[in-house]
Amino acid sequence: MKDIFFLLFIALGAAVASATAASTQINCLSWRLAVETNNIRDWKTVPPQCKSYVSEYMTGQQYRDDCNAVVDAAIEYAKTLNVSKDGKDLWVFNIDETTLSNVPYYARPTVGFGATKPNVLKFESWIKEGKSPAVPGALRLYQTLLGLGIETDIYNGHKRRI
Repeated sequence: MKDIFFLLFIALGAAVASATAASTQINCLSWRLAVETNNIRDWKTVPPQCKSYVSEYMTGQQYRDDCNAVVDAAIEYAKTLNVSKDGKDLWVFNIDETTLSNVPYYARPTVGFGATKPNVLKFESWIKEGKSPAVPGALRLYQTLLGLGIETDIYNGHKRRI
C-alpha cells in the first residue's frame, strides 16, 4: 500500500509540475499537496491563480484545524516520553511558522500570500515589528509540555538570539 501512495505522490508531483510549467490551468489544492509532500521543490512564488486559494486557506478554519491536529498529535507523542527530569531532555520550538505565525505579513497586498517575489528586507522588517501572533494551538502545546515537566527552548533561525 505504501508503494501505491508513493507512486501516487510521484505522479501527482509530476503532473502538477508539468501543469505549472505548461499551463495556467492549475488545481490549487493539488499544487498545495504537491508542495507539502515535497513533490514540487524550489518553488519561488505561489502561482498567481492560487493566491485567493492560499489566502482563503491561511485565513480560514481549515488552517486552524490543521494546526490543532498537529498540536494534538504532538501532545499525544509528548505524553509517551519518559522524561528524566535531569534537565537534559528538551523540546525545541522553531519560531517562524511553528510557534509564531507570519500570516499577517503574507496577507499584506505587497506580499499577496506568496504570489509575489519574496523580499527578505521587508520580511526581516516585519519580524522586527514583533507583532506575529501565535500559530493556532502553539500556546496549548507549550503549556502542556511544561505541565508534563518537559523543558522547552525557542530557536529563531535568525542571526540574533531572542
